[in-house]
Amino acid sequence: MKRILISSIIYLGLLVFSYGQEERGYKVWDTEIGQITVYFSMAEALKNPKQVQGLQLRDEGLEEFPKEIGKFVNLEFLRVHHNNISSIPEFIINMPKLRYLEMGGNHLGHIPDNIGTMTNLEFLGVKANGLTELPLTIGNLVNLRTLDLMFNNLSSLPKTIKNLEKLEELLLLRNNFSREAEERIQGLLPHCDIR
Repeated sequence: MKRILISSIIYLGLLVFSYGQEERGYKVWDTEIGQITVYFSMAEALKNPKQVQGLQLRDEGLEEFPKEIGKFVNLEFLRVHHNNISSIPEFIINMPKLRYLEMGGNHLGHIPDNIGTMTNLEFLGVKANGLTELPLTIGNLVNLRTLDLMFNNLSSLPKTIKNLEKLEELLLLRNNFSREAEERIQGLLPHCDIR
């Protein structure tokens, strides 16, 4: 009985702590790049910009990346999925510590060539963006472990993806790849789980 009571108290304490974090506009998450404190509100994040390591702005109707994101010099985790963003600005490309970038469900249409300078990226998510091709510079993302390209209009990938030696997961579901194209990609990335 005593064990049950102690377990219940611990559980309730964690629940209250977690709820309190959400009320303040942030929460500690276990992510693909480790445990990160993720903010869900620009206003909350801007109160102490140098401490912000994670930011999620989902379903905000954003047409562009808020320029204030550039103030988060220690940002490692950024999710801006399910918005109306059509381009990736230079200040996002130049964020030195960014390791996780999720932009699924926007209107990018294409990925800029300078994406290749984001060599710290470990996760890049650009699903459902109407992409028809990737730049050759995608092969420069040598620390990439996951590349999510699902729900686009891709029919081929550049040969430079063979440089992604750390890539563990390549998500291609709901594109326009022929069986021959899929086999070619598998040949370029024999170490990778391709789905």
